[in-house]
Amino acid sequence: MKSMRRLISILSLTVGLCSCRVGPKYHEPQFTPPIQWKNQELEEEPVLPNYCNWWEVFHDSVLNHLEWQALENNKDIHIALSRIAQARATSLTSQAALFPQLSFSPGGSKINGPVNLTPLDRLRPLTTILPPISLKNIDIAYLLLPINLSYEIDLWQKNQRLFEVDYYNYQAQEEAYRTAMLSLTTNLADVYFNLRTSDKLLKVLAAILEIRKENLRINRSRFEKGLSTKIDLSQAEEEFYSAEADYYQTLGQRGTYENAIATLIGLPASQLTIALQPLEFDPPKIPIGLPSELLLRRPDIAQAERQMASNHAKIGAAYASFFPSLNLNSAFEYLTLELKHLFKARSRLFSVGFLADQTLFDGGRKSAHLLLAKAQFEESLENYEKTILQAFQEVEDSLVTLKNQSKQFSSLSRALASATDTTTLSNKRYKSGLVNYTEVIQNQRIQYDLELNHVRLQGQRYQATIQLIKALGGNWNAMEVSTIEELQCEE
Repeated sequence: MKSMRRLISILSLTVGLCSCRVGPKYHEPQFTPPIQWKNQELEEEPVLPNYCNWWEVFHDSVLNHLEWQALENNKDIHIALSRIAQARATSLTSQAALFPQLSFSPGGSKINGPVNLTPLDRLRPLTTILPPISLKNIDIAYLLLPINLSYEIDLWQKNQRLFEVDYYNYQAQEEAYRTAMLSLTTNLADVYFNLRTSDKLLKVLAAILEIRKENLRINRSRFEKGLSTKIDLSQAEEEFYSAEADYYQTLGQRGTYENAIATLIGLPASQLTIALQPLEFDPPKIPIGLPSELLLRRPDIAQAERQMASNHAKIGAAYASFFPSLNLNSAFEYLTLELKHLFKARSRLFSVGFLADQTLFDGGRKSAHLLLAKAQFEESLENYEKTILQAFQEVEDSLVTLKNQSKQFSSLSRALASATDTTTLSNKRYKSGLVNYTEVIQNQRIQYDLELNHVRLQGQRYQATIQLIKALGGNWNAMEVSTIEELQCEE
């Protein structure tokens, strides 16, 4: 017991010495964001409820259901989760090096056989540990129950730094998972509203097709009665079949959007059918907050920072490798020739030893590792700052796009209203015989092109809104989310 207490005292002393930390201390880089957004509207920002998840701002039950299916079944999300598990296991493996390692290796042996002793051997006294043996045969058996302890005393915190390398990488993988969730949910919403835009286009094209079908019927009847020329009939046919081609082209495009959604939610494309539901409302306005809040919202920024911290820990580990290492080895065991004496005091054995190791010459290998660690840190620092700059650019791009799309949509709405009036007047003049059918066709083309562009621009406003949400980090309330389960709203 005295030996065990001595060992514990030695361990306590050596652990106390493990406070010498070499290498530079990590400080998170400070980035000074702008005071305000360049393209921010001067009007007061909208105040939205604290939605549990960002996509609920669109008040679309179909989209909500699809988003949950995607989070549960999407393969990219499962891959990101697997990478978290791998990084966590790696960090736990590194953490194990900080603790003593105990092993238990019981064993035994039996020796039985003839032995030839010389006359000189017979005169030598036999060791007292062995039982009496005959001069012709030897029969020895022993039992061994050892408990071995090995511990690398982390004097310079090399192992601690190596653990930090893997632990910070584990945290980076968690942020990568959040980035994957944000990318998935925004991509799904983008495709979904492309599909809804196609639904609105199909609705408009169906109405145009019906009007041109009626125009074709009227012109065919007038031609048969000799009231119009062949040119009028040909133009009516051209407009009808052109509108029909546009309808089927849009219908095919809608099918590809539907198939893309199926893949995103983890279903075969043949198993998903989404009912028609045209866009009817303008997209919601999203509060953007202060530029400084962006650093807290974006998971890719947090991921870049954690990767930078991991690479910085490599520098500390590289510095620590220049200093000597100290290993403690001890063993406590029972050794006996008879089972009945196995746990008696005379069968106990105890040993303890230290081993120091210092590299004298390695051809510059450790110096090269240090230079590599510093270069990796510098790269991650530049990547961190680049990620921040890209984040601010993405927000400003979305803001300027939404601001000008809003003005464009307003102008296009007024142009469409005027074109509709022009087409109505032109039809009346044609029926009165004041103008030919060519003028009607030209005015209808202008009106229908404006109407289709109006629908497309409405869809583009939805897409720009989604891109703004993504650029802001997916949540303007800066709610932190670690797992899919934490996305659930509280009842």
